[in-house]
Amino acid sequence: MARTILNDLFWQGQDFSVASNIFYGHENFILHAHTYYEFFLVVEGELIHTLNGQTSALQRRSLCFLYPDDEHGLRNSAKGDKVHIVNCTFSEGFLKDTENFLRHDLGTLPENWPNGLQGINSALWLALTNKAAVLQFQNHKFSPLEQRALFRGMLGDVLLLLAKREYPVLTEIPGWLIKAREQMQLEENFLAGLKRFVRLSGRTQEHLTRSLRKYYNETPTAYINQLRVRKAAQELLYTRKDIWNIMSDCGFNNYSYFLKCFNRNFGMTPRQYIKVNRRVFTL
Repeated sequence: MARTILNDLFWQGQDFSVASNIFYGHENFILHAHTYYEFFLVVEGELIHTLNGQTSALQRRSLCFLYPDDEHGLRNSAKGDKVHIVNCTFSEGFLKDTENFLRHDLGTLPENWPNGLQGINSALWLALTNKAAVLQFQNHKFSPLEQRALFRGMLGDVLLLLAKREYPVLTEIPGWLIKAREQMQLEENFLAGLKRFVRLSGRTQEHLTRSLRKYYNETPTAYINQLRVRKAAQELLYTRKDIWNIMSDCGFNNYSYFLKCFNRNFGMTPRQYIKVNRRVFTL
């Protein structure tokens, strides 16, 4: 049987990309290999991953690193409604440049990068997924060179994790706030809204608002809306629902307000977002 090989799926004019994939029910992505390097992050659900003939279950906060010769397949374990992963692809040249950058400071690097990690420290995980989200959903705010710098920083973080050289996390941000923001990234929480955020923080709404403004320069409502429009963006790309159902699914009751929040986060309308970002797979 012929081997399925995916060619470069990079952003236009770049040699890297960031995108989401969601597997509902028993959906899967068949065994395939790439002409590029890739790492992916399991941000929700349990993923069954087959890599070079070996199958394992990957939980949330898992990282998988793939070489061009690796053959792998993915599917939902069916233990939950969906599995959400963030795929980051990049060329060999981009990897070599990043390795040279790290080698200049660290001296030595692993001869071969391991294929993954599970149970990544929650603070490190939050930092990594936030960087991925900025690249995926706010890349229009940056020039091509700035996009490269941001992606190189994220890839460097991944390689440091794989090299088991966890960099120190700034301790200035209170642990309760880091944990509450991470918990709010779960769909059941950001759809529940502000009251859920306050409850998860264990503080008053005023204390939560002051802390978010101080450490993240955002309000609780702005953060919740950001998470909701990210879900809307994913549904626009990976479902056949119309925009009114998507808006409702994501916790918005007013169309004008939804468009305002969407444009604030992505710099474009939902229709423009689909035109720019939708990928069509023909496997």
